[in-house]
Amino acid sequence: MFRSSDVGRLTNAKRPSIFGFFSCTVGKFDVLAQEGLAELLLKAPTGGAAAAIAATENVFPFESTQLNDEIVDQLFPIAPRVDSTLTVGLACARAKNAHVNSVARKYVLLGDPALALPVPRGRGVWEKSPLDSLLRGDLAVIRGHALAPDSTPDTLSTGTGLLQVQGKPFRRIQIGLNSFSKLDSFPYQVPGPIIFRGSVGLDRGAFTARFVVPLDTRVAGGTGQLRALLSQAGGRGVGLAVDSVRIAQGVGSRTDGLPPAITLRYPAGSDSSVQPGDVLTIGLEDSSGIDLMRLDNSHTIFVITDDRGTPAELTAGFAYDPGSYTRGAVAYAVPQLSEGLHTLEVHASDTFGNIGVRTFVLDVHAPARPGDPMQLSQVFNYPNPFEGTTYVHARLNQGGRLRVQVLTVSGRRVRELSSDGRAGENYLPWDGKDSEGENVAVGVYLLKVTAESNEGKRATAVGRALKTR
Repeated sequence: MFRSSDVGRLTNAKRPSIFGFFSCTVGKFDVLAQEGLAELLLKAPTGGAAAAIAATENVFPFESTQLNDEIVDQLFPIAPRVDSTLTVGLACARAKNAHVNSVARKYVLLGDPALALPVPRGRGVWEKSPLDSLLRGDLAVIRGHALAPDSTPDTLSTGTGLLQVQGKPFRRIQIGLNSFSKLDSFPYQVPGPIIFRGSVGLDRGAFTARFVVPLDTRVAGGTGQLRALLSQAGGRGVGLAVDSVRIAQGVGSRTDGLPPAITLRYPAGSDSSVQPGDVLTIGLEDSSGIDLMRLDNSHTIFVITDDRGTPAELTAGFAYDPGSYTRGAVAYAVPQLSEGLHTLEVHASDTFGNIGVRTFVLDVHAPARPGDPMQLSQVFNYPNPFEGTTYVHARLNQGGRLRVQVLTVSGRRVRELSSDGRAGENYLPWDGKDSEGENVAVGVYLLKVTAESNEGKRATAVGRALKTR
């Protein structure tokens, strides 16, 4: 959900968007004591809206959906249009004239009505035969090609296409008061679930979409939509390829009983040591693709911290790797957690309904502030006792230089190790040899660890290691 408090987080000042809010009172501008969301977006200094279309009063969903669809059709026609300079103001006026009712009159355009969008003059088309015969569980392979403004084949454009496959819309009913102040039911439709969202390559005007059709019966029947926004390398628009897609009740021959593989990538230069605000990358891979439909909890990507609290859903942020329908990733920002070890449980499912769960351990540390003393703790080695190589562990509260002196119990130095340390856990390997490259004798050795911050502040701790044969 986008709130007024989120406006300040937008950073699209160089490329402001047009926002359409087809809901109640978002465009209300006649209250002196406060500013509506649409107004805030127009005034945001770091980003926001070039224009906003929104309702000034309470509105009904059915008429709002009609107006929404009409405005989109006016601004983004499937076929190339002759009046390529159609303005946003004229598109809104045509849409409101096409649906004359009390709801449409409550919508306003905040912004410059002479604003014109750089809509590509070309378009793309899909091959028809596979679009009406998709079986649940099958790998769909659908080809298309770009057309020039005069509808001749475009054999020059090379770049990418942003692809989205959407299932059939769902019917909903809202109960409320009608114009006669009597309780009534208002049917309306909500967009269908996202079946696939990724990218395809555009090679000399040709492109191919690949995705696995979900096995869930709720996507079968009805008509969904297949869309690809084509652009050349460098971002120049080529056109929009739109067509309907229908998923049959039948099931294909593919089988899949394995859940998605789940991996976790930490910030650069880190292992499991993180601090609140760090962005982790959750990798997901499955031969049948990742379930993005959000029909219920089993059709979402979500994480649970420390096996408690409200799950954090991440489905909307998932992105497939370029050109892939099996592998992708989603970002997750570490919440405010206390210092120490925490668990992160990741849930994801594939399009066959196989649910994958994997738990990771996060070593959370608080970020050090300028002037904080260097703190060194948890100095030990593993394995201990050891025969060959052991790893000296040290935990720091901030980055700095780590030095390990290996001493005999009488204080004679036999080896020195050093490394750049980072906040959190650090491991320095010792191969059990002295500075001359010879194996040290069996016995107990002291591990004197010194950590020095970038400001020259030091901390020292000592551990003990037992060398055996």
